[in-house]
Amino acid sequence: MSLVFAAVRPQFRSQEVIGALLDWAEMRCSEIAGPDLSSEKVFEGYAQLGSQPEMIAAYEARGFRPVAHEAEMVRPHLEDIPDARLPDGIEIRPVAQEHFRDIWLANRAAFRDHWGNPESTDADYARFLEDPYFDPSLWKIAWAGDRVAGQVRSFIKPDENRIHGRKRGYTEYISTVREFRRQGIARSLICASFEELRLRGMTEAALGVHTENPNGAFSLYEGLGFVVTNRSVIFRKPF
Repeated sequence: MSLVFAAVRPQFRSQEVIGALLDWAEMRCSEIAGPDLSSEKVFEGYAQLGSQPEMIAAYEARGFRPVAHEAEMVRPHLEDIPDARLPDGIEIRPVAQEHFRDIWLANRAAFRDHWGNPESTDADYARFLEDPYFDPSLWKIAWAGDRVAGQVRSFIKPDENRIHGRKRGYTEYISTVREFRRQGIARSLICASFEELRLRGMTEAALGVHTENPNGAFSLYEGLGFVVTNRSVIFRKPF
C-alpha cells in the first residue's frame, strides 16, 4: 500500500492544485514500487468529510473509491470514570520487557478480522519498539494466566500538547483477543487507562476508530463519553 495525499495551504486549495500533487505522488510511488506487481498493490488516500471537498473530488476524478470511514473521538474530561471491573480470572499486571512481543502479537491477532489489517512482519515489530511515544508504563494489559486477553496501549504526546495548549492522552491500540470478547474487558481497560492518564496530569482522552468496526467499538466509545470531533473517508485505487 502506498499513501497518496496532498497537503495544501488553504489559500491555494483547489481541485487542480491538489490533483497535480496527487498525480505526482502516484507517479513517484509507482517508480519506487517498481515493475513487480505479483502481489496486490494499491494507492491509499484519505480526506476529511465536510472540510475537504476539493480533496475528495480530486481522488474520485482519478479513480479512487471510498473503502472505509474513520472518526476521531475525544472524551473532553477524565471525571466520572465508570467502575468497570474485569471478569473473574482476568487481571492487569505491570508490563515487563519480556512481555513486549506477546502483547504485540496479541494485538495483531485481535485485529486479523478487521478491515485493512496486513500480515505482520519483523519490520513491523521493530517499528513498534521504535515508536517515539512508546511508554509501557501507561499501558493496561489484561492477562488470563500467561495469555494476553486484551490491551489498551495509551500514550501522551507532550510536544503536541504544548502546541495546542491542552493535556490530552491517547487511549489507542484497544483490542481483545477473540475468545475473551463480550466480557467487558475492553471497557475495563479503557476506564483503567482514564485513571492512569488522570494520574499523569491529563484532562482529556482521544482515539481514532473505524466506524464500521465489526465488534461494536464505536458504540462502546460513545458509551464511555467519547464524542466525534472529525470524520474522514479512506480511498483506494489499484496500481
